[in-house]
Amino acid sequence: MRWVLIGVMGMGMVMVAGCTSPEMARREGMLGWYRADVPPSTGKYRERFAEVPAADLGSPCDEVEGRQYDALRPIIVLVPGAGGEGPEMDAAVARVVAWGPSSLYMFRWVGTERRDEIATRLARGLSRIAACVPHSQGRIIVVGHSAGGVLASYAAAQVVLPDDSGPTPWVEVLTVSSMLAGNVPRGSGDEDQSQINFMFDLGARITHYPTPAPGVRVVHLRTHAPADMAMTPLFGHKPNNPTVGVPGAPQIDLPPRLDHGGSLQYVLRAVMEGRAGDWLRAPATGTAAAGR
Repeated sequence: MRWVLIGVMGMGMVMVAGCTSPEMARREGMLGWYRADVPPSTGKYRERFAEVPAADLGSPCDEVEGRQYDALRPIIVLVPGAGGEGPEMDAAVARVVAWGPSSLYMFRWVGTERRDEIATRLARGLSRIAACVPHSQGRIIVVGHSAGGVLASYAAAQVVLPDDSGPTPWVEVLTVSSMLAGNVPRGSGDEDQSQINFMFDLGARITHYPTPAPGVRVVHLRTHAPADMAMTPLFGHKPNNPTVGVPGAPQIDLPPRLDHGGSLQYVLRAVMEGRAGDWLRAPATGTAAAGR
């Protein structure tokens, strides 16, 4: 019963996080694509960002590229969870910028948007970055935290890459502490979501994801209860059920001590220290349900 209560509380927090309207979020600069490498004059988190028209496939490349530093380092795209950019993201952005990626982007969304609309906007931005940033093949790493990883898993199927993508993955997606099976055993996420916002979709049981587009590789990095309370089973339903995920995506367990926010810090440290290659080179698995 204790775990059921924790699961219900967690689901309630997710629903509350999805109350901001897209219009309000857009006015406040909390929806869309942003560069996250702006030097803040006062050190405040919100000053680190500048909006870029990445989701506009007709936008000029010089408006999308952002700052380009070391061309041998990754281009990192952060996709936060349902609660937006909490303390874990505040700390992460400063550390990543100080380390010095080639570029750093933030994709912002709110839970009152429709799932497919968010995923399409994310995929369009990734497609535009791949086309606009010189020598970007194999350097774009998407880190989707919590519900952001669920969205990135859907978006992976819609990314359109340059014709000469070749055998090397152009875009690599790491989902971190993501409730890939949904939060509760209510209905099914397979149903038509055209009239339902994403937070209600996430609150349903998700059974499968579409197959990634050619040149896109997805890896699921899993956390567990009790350290990560978001993965607490509810009425026998496991949000981190390893049989649910992107077809072929490796399912890799993170250290059991990691909580929900700590997992993001752990994964970004691994990316910066060059240890993420072990995950990205992990063999494909056939445990996830096939896409339809």
